[in-house]
Amino acid sequence: MSKKTDTGNDTGIEKVEGNTIVVNDVNKFTDHLKKQTAKFTEGKTTVTIKKAKIKDDLFLEGEYNEDLPGHSKKNTKFSCTVPVHDDLKEAFQKLHVHLAIIADQEPAPKKKDFSTTEFENFSVGGFSVGGADDNEGITISGSKEGKYGLVNLNTPFTKYAESEYPFIDELGLDIQMAVYEVEQYLFHEKRAPEKQLEMDFEDPEDKMGSE
Repeated sequence: MSKKTDTGNDTGIEKVEGNTIVVNDVNKFTDHLKKQTAKFTEGKTTVTIKKAKIKDDLFLEGEYNEDLPGHSKKNTKFSCTVPVHDDLKEAFQKLHVHLAIIADQEPAPKKKDFSTTEFENFSVGGFSVGGADDNEGITISGSKEGKYGLVNLNTPFTKYAESEYPFIDELGLDIQMAVYEVEQYLFHEKRAPEKQLEMDFEDPEDKMGSE
């Protein structure tokens, strides 16, 4: 059984269960992360996003690693309750073409056509990064709207080096953008603006009354 730890209000963390953080005040949590970021920029440690997932099409959860002095590492899981920015959703969704091709659901287009390729009914919910150096690679998770319902999909682990996937360079760039948006959410307060929140949480009764 994992150990639960209650934390003070200065970090915005409601509790820590094992190595999972539950956040109840994202502003305080952001301030806490900024302090950690200051340590990163001083060269004391480095943070690497390892997993990220959009939960319920609104919230972000995942994990990151910290490289600490003395060649040690710390793995931290996070679960946030403030809706993500649309830019983060779009960065994740841009991976849907890679998901469809690598999961062998759709044929690969010609190289010149890749940038304009779109596959309907595919959506991306998250990704995970594994390995290191020449063995580093990515797994993409998502779904496809099938004839009889939603089909969950996970790509095989795809290495960046010596991969047979024809669009490995494009995949690397798209993952970098997704990671960038995750970092913007966690460390730079880039979250859903008020107008987006109003749309995400629109009262169905109000919507019916306006029709």
